[in-house]
Amino acid sequence: MTFFVLALLQYFSMGFQAKLFIAKEGFDKGILYLPSFLFLQLICFRVFSIKQEGKGCSDCLSLSNILLTSQFCNMLMNHDTLIIMEGCPVQLFFLKSLLNSFATSTGFKVNYAKSMMVPINIQQDRVQLLANTFGCSIGAFPFTYLGISLSLSKPCVEEFQPIVSKCEKRLLSTSIYLSQAGRLQLTNSIFTALPMFTMCTLSLHKTVIKQIDKYRKYCLYRGADINDKKPPKAAWELVCLPKDEGGLGVIRLQTQNEALLLKFMQKFFNKADIPWVHLVWEKHYSNGKLPGQVKKGSFWWRDILKLLNTYKGIAAVSTFDGSTCSLWEDIWAGRVPKLVFPELFSFARQKHISLSKAAEVPSLDTLFHLPLSELAFQQLIQLAQDLQDYIQ
Repeated sequence: MTFFVLALLQYFSMGFQAKLFIAKEGFDKGILYLPSFLFLQLICFRVFSIKQEGKGCSDCLSLSNILLTSQFCNMLMNHDTLIIMEGCPVQLFFLKSLLNSFATSTGFKVNYAKSMMVPINIQQDRVQLLANTFGCSIGAFPFTYLGISLSLSKPCVEEFQPIVSKCEKRLLSTSIYLSQAGRLQLTNSIFTALPMFTMCTLSLHKTVIKQIDKYRKYCLYRGADINDKKPPKAAWELVCLPKDEGGLGVIRLQTQNEALLLKFMQKFFNKADIPWVHLVWEKHYSNGKLPGQVKKGSFWWRDILKLLNTYKGIAAVSTFDGSTCSLWEDIWAGRVPKLVFPELFSFARQKHISLSKAAEVPSLDTLFHLPLSELAFQQLIQLAQDLQDYIQ
């Protein structure tokens, strides 16, 4: 299967009159124009419904499903829009027709000359054909989108250089007349915040964190003079402790990065209605296996899976169907069965079975190697009672 990423650079008129309101700012200002988005969705539905009913084209229907999702409107709030779709000339032709119809109806146009097509597993001659059809240029990975480097492989240290450069430039503008309290405030509010947006999405390299911490230390200890050799007044580990523990409350970037990435674990295990969640479940875990058993996928997802034990250590399970809950390794019924019933766990046939599958087994003893020891049998009775309470 071949795909491409289409980056549309949009420009809009600075004001237009609608039935309900008069807009005075463009889309690039972050203003949400709900009637225009609703009208765009109606166009999507109408155009592709006609194509589907009249010609029976399945490609049109698949593209309409993409365009009719709620995420499509959110993408239009940004100056740059990304559309990921199959490398099919038919779909691309209908997409351009849709955008032209929208431009004719509203006056909001797309600058195709500034748009870019990035191929994924597509031959060069076919890419050239698709680009000529849409009227845009051809790009390549990696490229920057909203300040984040997008690539098919894990970003190297050099690709995080813009973040490091921002910290260095900000350090040079630090006033030498700031008090120690002012430098502490500047370290927490400015230097710690600069990489925060990237840390919400990607796991930073240790080298990048080390370099940013270097500038934070200079700001706190020495001010703007990067060549100053004065020794630090306190160890960095002590500085990063909370204030009630004797530290200065400076945020640890590594811990903050992991905490920000844990939100993806929360969305994944709760099966949030988000495209990437559906994609990961259907691609890697459609056979009933759980992430603790299968650790594969893109570089981004593998980085998220490194936080699996951390997430399970701080999260408790609210059981519904039990399909995303591990029988042995997750906290349910107020405890982790693997730790509470270690003797019984040593007899288990399937170490990574889900709670829902265990509850569906007619006889619970079929999940274990028989015969059981006396202690394991007592633990089996307790586990069976917990499962019975879960089923009820």
